Amino acid sequence: MQRIGWLAVMAGLWIGGPEARAQEGPEWEMQRCVWRCLAASPGAGSPEYDRCVIDACMQYSVEGQEDPQGPAAPNGVPQGRWFAAGTGDGQGNLAGFMDPRREAAFYVICGSDGRRNLALFGPEGPAATLTLQVDGQAFARAFVPYAGGYYAALPPDAPEIAALRSGRAMAVRNAIGTALIETGLAGAAAAIAAACG
Repeated sequence: MQRIGWLAVMAGLWIGGPEARAQEGPEWEMQRCVWRCLAASPGAGSPEYDRCVIDACMQYSVEGQEDPQGPAAPNGVPQGRWFAAGTGDGQGNLAGFMDPRREAAFYVICGSDGRRNLALFGPEGPAATLTLQVDGQAFARAFVPYAGGYYAALPPDAPEIAALRSGRAMAVRNAIGTALIETGLAGAAAAIAAACG
C-alpha cells in the first residue's frame, strides 16, 4: 500500500513538473486549441480551420500581454485580439488578427528560413495590389492567391513589420479604398515579437 502511495506522489510530481508548468497560460491554451482545429480540419487556411480558430480559440487570446504600446486605436476602429502561433506546416510562426465581423484574418508570417509574408484570408477575388495602412503610412504590395488566402512576400528590410509593431491602427484596402480588414494594434507588438523575434 505504501508503494502505491509513493508511486502516486512520484507520478504527480512527474506530470506536474516544470515542463508541464512551462506550458500553462493563455498562450499555451490558445496553441492547443489551434492544434485541435488543425487536427479537425482539412488543414491550415481552410474555411473549416479558420472558422474553428475564430469560434473556439479566440477566448485564449493573449491580447496586450507584455506590450508597452500606448493608447487604443482611434474611434470607430475595432480593437484587435492579436495572437502568436506556429504555422500549420511547422515551418515558422505567425502573428495575427481574426475579424469575425468581416470573416477575415490578417497574418504576419515569419518563416524559420528568414522569409516574411503578409497574408489575408476571407476576401475573394483575383491577385491584386492591396494597401496596408498603418496610421498615416501606406504600403502597397502585390497579394497573390495561395492555399485559400492571399500572400505578399516581403523583402528582409520591409518597413511594414516595424510599422505594425509601433502603430495604433491598421487596415488592408483594395484599389478603390474599401477596407477588407481593419483593427487596432494593441497587442500586435507582443504577438509579432513572439512570432518573429
